[in-house]
Amino acid sequence: MGEWPLQIFYFAACAFWMKKIITLLIGIFLTITVRAQRLAPNCVIIEEIFPDPSPKVGLPEFEFIELLNRSDSTIDLKNWSLGDPSGRTLFPFSVLLAPDSVLILCSISAAQAYSSLGKTVGLPGFPSLHNQSDQLILYAPDGRVIHALHYEQSWYHNAVKSSGGWSLEMINPHYPCSGIDNWEASNDPSGGTPGRLNSTHATFQDQTGPRLIRAYFQDSVRSEEHTSELQSH
Repeated sequence: MGEWPLQIFYFAACAFWMKKIITLLIGIFLTITVRAQRLAPNCVIIEEIFPDPSPKVGLPEFEFIELLNRSDSTIDLKNWSLGDPSGRTLFPFSVLLAPDSVLILCSISAAQAYSSLGKTVGLPGFPSLHNQSDQLILYAPDGRVIHALHYEQSWYHNAVKSSGGWSLEMINPHYPCSGIDNWEASNDPSGGTPGRLNSTHATFQDQTGPRLIRAYFQDSVRSEEHTSELQSH
């Protein structure tokens, strides 16, 4: 009978370490999968902007940006950066964004106010969003532009809502570079939909092709062109 406690202890120890090993292996697999994935243009996009939170309609009186993962893979945003004409702010830690999920980005001081509405990250140096117009750029860790937009106050399509308290929402995330035709003021009674499906979500067909912005020769054979739309392949 004296051997039973020893056998029980042996099996419990084996089960404990087996669970540890399996957890470790799953973590390694997920890390390799996330790091090895190909980050295509527009795999993650900016799909809601709240540049003018006053006067208050319902949302916290803090600016925010919402990201959407359009890809079919979980993406780690560590070492990504968000920029505007004045500079960039870095994602200094690991943030896993699952497929078809959203992430609220805001200042550190606003993070607590938005955390109850959805997954939220407060970024040090979060850019100030200009009310009239601004340019926002999302960069991958290697410096490639993943998504960029230049919004204008006219994107609200509503003179009352453009005066403050309402967010700008992308209508159809399948056309992330369509500009004014694919954005409008939120229809949600709270003034926006951080952490949720955009209230303006609808079918939209992009009828405008990309415009050439600039081009230059890299050498005697190769050239590089920059257009108004990031092409996903």
